[in-house]
Amino acid sequence: GDEPTSAGGYGKPSHTLLRGLAHAISWGTASTLVAVRISTGRRHQIRSHFAHVGHPTVRDPMYSASTTAFSDATVCTRNFLHRYCLAFLDGASVRQSVKVPLSHDLAAPLQGLTGKDQQSADAIALWSATRSIPDWEVIDATMR
Repeated sequence: GDEPTSAGGYGKPSHTLLRGLAHAISWGTASTLVAVRISTGRRHQIRSHFAHVGHPTVRDPMYSASTTAFSDATVCTRNFLHRYCLAFLDGASVRQSVKVPLSHDLAAPLQGLTGKDQQSADAIALWSATRSIPDWEVIDATMR
């Protein structure tokens, strides 16, 4: 939900929004493809927030159990985390953004996923093959 969490009572406040894009079954387990938006940009923010709620990112040896990180090695060669869009207001208050599609080493494992339903299958296909990644506002509007 939208309730804040606390991870040990130390550190600076941070805020992470996520939208589930696809639910899949593969690699012997259930997985969810998510789009994430951060408004604070703390170090390891996404990784620590996901781990804190019990859903570490794929292949994350720092924030998941060692057995999980080890088994994830069959799926992906590195932490499955990708900044696809960087957006900001420039000095003239004009929105600027840069988008980068998934690299091959992250797109290839997505192609091995089986979507739980047609909407999930479509989202997996979009993110694993497209060069036109939607803006957060589009993702957010379609997921509400």
